[in-house]
Amino acid sequence: MLTAPLTSRCPTHKTASTEVLLSRVVRIVPNLRQGLAWHRDEKPFRKVRHQAYVGRERAITRLAEQFRAPPGMTTIVGVGNWSAQDRGGTMRGTPPGPWIRFLRRLRRYMRVHNGEEKLVNVWDTKRCVNKGCRAHVVNRDVNGAANMLMLTKLIV
Repeated sequence: MLTAPLTSRCPTHKTASTEVLLSRVVRIVPNLRQGLAWHRDEKPFRKVRHQAYVGRERAITRLAEQFRAPPGMTTIVGVGNWSAQDRGGTMRGTPPGPWIRFLRRLRRYMRVHNGEEKLVNVWDTKRCVNKGCRAHVVNRDVNGAANMLMLTKLIV
């Protein structure tokens, strides 16, 4: 049976040392029970999650209160429901971020009108001022905002 030369069986500087491993085990084992009890009983992560929830709710309330009108005035907010309701569109599922929560909080302070997506986007197109140009250019952001403003004025 052929055996490898002695130099190939010797540990290198990359090989883990058993002395180092033993010293680390001796240091960890006495504190292991205390560490597991901390993880099992105290659960500090739940407190962090609750504080994050309270902070989010406080920020949404602060933002909604900024829209509040001075006494004697009325505020009406018109918002579009964009493509989140269009199940065949590119956006699927619920809107990202705290949008729905923000709208619910906003309804506590003022009237909120949800614009229909079909009414917001179809009402108008922008045309080129050149008579020879037959192109229709639609800037969805500007066009949608102008149409939401018009629909909100019609409601009032």
